[in-house]
Amino acid sequence: MAQVIKADLDEIVFEDREKRYGGYVLRKNYQKYLAFGFLIVLSLTALGVIAPYIYSKIQALVEANKPKEVEVDLSNLPPPPPEEKKPDDAPPPPPPPPKQEEPPAPPPPVEQVAVKTPVPKPPDEVKVEETIHEVQELDKGIVSTKDEAGEKPTSENAPIPMNTEPKGTGDGPAVISEPPPPPPPPKKEEPKKEEEPDPTKFVPGAKQPKEVNLTDIQKLIGYPAVAREMNLEGNIVFRVLVDENGNYLKHLPPKTGHPILIKAVEEHIGKVKFTPAIQGDKPIKFWVNVPFVFKLQ
Repeated sequence: MAQVIKADLDEIVFEDREKRYGGYVLRKNYQKYLAFGFLIVLSLTALGVIAPYIYSKIQALVEANKPKEVEVDLSNLPPPPPEEKKPDDAPPPPPPPPKQEEPPAPPPPVEQVAVKTPVPKPPDEVKVEETIHEVQELDKGIVSTKDEAGEKPTSENAPIPMNTEPKGTGDGPAVISEPPPPPPPPKKEEPKKEEEPDPTKFVPGAKQPKEVNLTDIQKLIGYPAVAREMNLEGNIVFRVLVDENGNYLKHLPPKTGHPILIKAVEEHIGKVKFTPAIQGDKPIKFWVNVPFVFKLQ
């Protein structure tokens, strides 16, 4: 009995060729890819047919859930019911009687003073006396111990010494001339404060200062124990103002950096020495950046 060997065209064509890739694999999977493509086209066609139906259903549900608008015609509304008449309120109480104003108090009586008309004396009886006082008497404020009539002054007509408080009798005001106040002392001119340079302004033609003992200051600061336990590292840059002699004046705290490292540097930043900045062969105040490096080894 003869044996029948079945072989397809692909096996015959690629009998002595590579079958792991290339045209042999494509030809073997052709039917599979064709069926897969047909299913994709069929699915897209069905989706295109069903999608409008689904969209119309969704629109119907949305329209059903929208609030309905009702038009109301206000011209045909019934008239409002008549208002009930309220009973008359009780008459208001009579106003209170006006207050009787008290008559004004009579003015105080005016004291009348009798005025005597002086009788002129004949010119023969008039005596003119000229008295010249010494400077010492004028300084003491006492002009004389006797009045023009030659009588000793009493408590009523005694002259008032200068630089004393007036002792009036109540009949009239006592006027005393006071010495003028002393002139105010001259104002002392305050020394003008030198303006500090703007830390954000560029100074043209200036030679920047250099740190002299920055290495010693970093050794003095060391590495804070708390920062070492927390594994804190970073570079902190301080903005320092240096005077004409290279000494520290003030600093601006850095915007970035851990507070523990910043505090450790601020305790010793004032000990840094610099070479003064030079502009036109003249030392000037200058802002300089001073870096401090904290790195665990």
